[in-house]
Amino acid sequence: RTKKSTFTWVTAGDGAAAGHGNLYDQSYTAVMGRMVSDAFSSVNVKFVERNYGMGGYTSGPELGLCMESVYGSDIDVLNWDFSLMDPVDHHRVQLWASRAGIHPTKPILFMLESSKVSGRFNRFSDLETDGMAAVLMNSRALGILHNRLPRSNSIPDQDEIPASMDANADADIGDEMNEIPFALEHFICDEDGYVEGSMACDDPMKHGTCN
Repeated sequence: RTKKSTFTWVTAGDGAAAGHGNLYDQSYTAVMGRMVSDAFSSVNVKFVERNYGMGGYTSGPELGLCMESVYGSDIDVLNWDFSLMDPVDHHRVQLWASRAGIHPTKPILFMLESSKVSGRFNRFSDLETDGMAAVLMNSRALGILHNRLPRSNSIPDQDEIPASMDANADADIGDEMNEIPFALEHFICDEDGYVEGSMACDDPMKHGTCN
């Protein structure tokens, strides 16, 4: 039997990348690994996801200068997600990206950034002219996906369904709820499009809960 090749995705980032506020296996890196592993396995490739997100860390200088020691020496995709800690320090982005460019395995660079007016976005987009593979997010496509996500307040919780509602209507609501993936059930809170975690539905100070 042919030995499986590996495809390694590494997420580098701050607390948002680490998934703070959720369980470790609920971080987007872990979820992605579970979602794509079967597809990769079908062509005899093992998908390996590694999350090195650390709360309170910036992308440089330490992490940018010590990539092999921190992230490893076998990387196919290296994902930058330091938006919380590097909001305006674009020189750190430049250092991190430049160091990634001389990593032994020459990984494809990802940046979870969609704003073309962002200095970080521009620093990454310029990498293509330097012969590096850089992938950025498309703000228009993200907006379309965002609008397709269900609003959790449009579907009542089971314990809020009126007792007077007939069994068929109850079943319809149950089916509708089951069609929403667990991770998205309360992701978009209301019609204003607030995302749980970035702004609470009922409290701008985040003291409330998403209903």
